[in-house]
Amino acid sequence: MTANRILNAILTISAVVVVPLQIITTIVLGLAVTVTFGLLLLPISLIWALLLFPMVGLSWVCNKTPALRDVIGIVFIPWAVIANTFVALMPSMGEMENRASKLMLCGSWRVAPMILRSRVCYLKGLVRKIVGVAEQQEDCGSRCRLGSLPHDQAANLR
Repeated sequence: MTANRILNAILTISAVVVVPLQIITTIVLGLAVTVTFGLLLLPISLIWALLLFPMVGLSWVCNKTPALRDVIGIVFIPWAVIANTFVALMPSMGEMENRASKLMLCGSWRVAPMILRSRVCYLKGLVRKIVGVAEQQEDCGSRCRLGSLPHDQAANLR
């Protein structure tokens, strides 16, 4: 909780510098992506993956060891700030939902495994509806639980 407050304060303060730069970098990098026929998006995506995987991994560690949650959160704040700034400065190329989800993930990186689990539960239910499997209220096991929430509430957190 303390780490999230500190992170939000730092992101709010850094927005004074990042938002004006965002306009310039979005235009310049957007033109560069267009000129390279989208090939520039590959290294941008690879850098994002390098920033994302440690956040998801440490989120899992925080979820498994609550005693280390605040320590990891405070130590890892600079990484989350760098990832948030990277996402803000890169061009979205029309995928605003993707950009918004990346920014939200950077702002609340310690709950990433829970968000991903709720998405898996939602997708399993969607596939069942498409395939035509009868609606049944079953517990998918620990993989489809979001903390202590029942399956139907976890799926509603999309």
